[in-house]
Amino acid sequence: MKIGIVTAYDENEANSEYSKALKEEFERQGHSVEILRLPFNIFTVPSHSTQKLADILINEMAEKIKNLDYINIQYESQLFGTECDAIKRRVNTLIKACKSKAFSITMHSQINFNSKIINTNILKSFFYRKFKKRKKITFKNINFMIFDILAQVVKHNGMIITHTERAKKRVLSAFPSAHVVAFPLCYKRLEDIQSAKKNFNAEEYKRTKGISLKSGTKVIGILGAFTFWKDFKTVINALLFLPEEYHLFIFGGQHKLEFTSHPEGLKSTDNLLTLIRSENLAHRVHFMGYQPSSEDMLNAQLFCDYIVLPYKEVGEDGPGAACSALETCDNVFFSRTATFEELKLFCKECIFNYDMGNYLELAEKIKSLPDKERIMHERILYLKKYNITENIKMYLSCCG
Repeated sequence: MKIGIVTAYDENEANSEYSKALKEEFERQGHSVEILRLPFNIFTVPSHSTQKLADILINEMAEKIKNLDYINIQYESQLFGTECDAIKRRVNTLIKACKSKAFSITMHSQINFNSKIINTNILKSFFYRKFKKRKKITFKNINFMIFDILAQVVKHNGMIITHTERAKKRVLSAFPSAHVVAFPLCYKRLEDIQSAKKNFNAEEYKRTKGISLKSGTKVIGILGAFTFWKDFKTVINALLFLPEEYHLFIFGGQHKLEFTSHPEGLKSTDNLLTLIRSENLAHRVHFMGYQPSSEDMLNAQLFCDYIVLPYKEVGEDGPGAACSALETCDNVFFSRTATFEELKLFCKECIFNYDMGNYLELAEKIKSLPDKERIMHERILYLKKYNITENIKMYLSCCG
């Protein structure tokens, strides 16, 4: 089967990495894959000439789609343009080019058609920051845009893929006849996970990265781009209540979509550095910087004894970093948010939880690992049911 994936590919961010995993697994199952790429340097630049070029690329993609057997559109609003009307027009152009019942759209953006109850913190997201100086963006017109896009998917008999049951229910509340599937983000086959763990050499990794640690050091990791909804401060404060052998490694940096809006760097980074200096933790907090490839991020995960997802509640659906951590690390800690409560509908009790901002609880649970046996049992069940092999079966289910 000839498959096309519309995605921001090779941009070293969450959507790109997920698309890469899909491409590799489609090909391993015998299909040919064409990436229909949405370059950041074209679709996210608001100049008239650049946006005109974006329209040309979309029209070229639509012509290619006509010759493919199955299409998947990886949807995040900011990937398709700088204004709601343009985003809606471009996505709908692609949908209309797809064959009935032979395409899907993966919704990475929040779905909530009642703008009055959306968490207002989400207005700080990339989407809002990027557009607020050009044209006022409100929940109302963002949601109208997503509603109209999903209406086109339903009209053309496509499948809608969400990453939470909450999002699925919201789609069905607006489109009762829609073909909607909820499935968490997955990146690897079970056998690949086991092989990666077996072959990872921590000493070689430290040598390559220039890391010098005393024997017995325990590594806590935070991974991914610096965003306002990641609470680094709580994890740093937790170090104060952990023995000296616990060190924090931060793998990530400023997101490339933030370069223009914060040309001198993020203020939050400066705040973290101030906290680290004031508490004399510089020898225990290690900034490893942006990880340029999938292999780099995988090795970073395998290096960690513990991975913490210190998210604030912003209404996000299905963070990729969380799902990836579940595949690679035994000791994963999630802050208790509505987002992670949704993820637990898939993974049950296979994670360690702590209340948002409670660094004492986080420190205590890192030391004690409560209910570890039960958590690992649930993890095994989760990974058997939700992995990239099963994910691809779901993607192709709409083809009959």
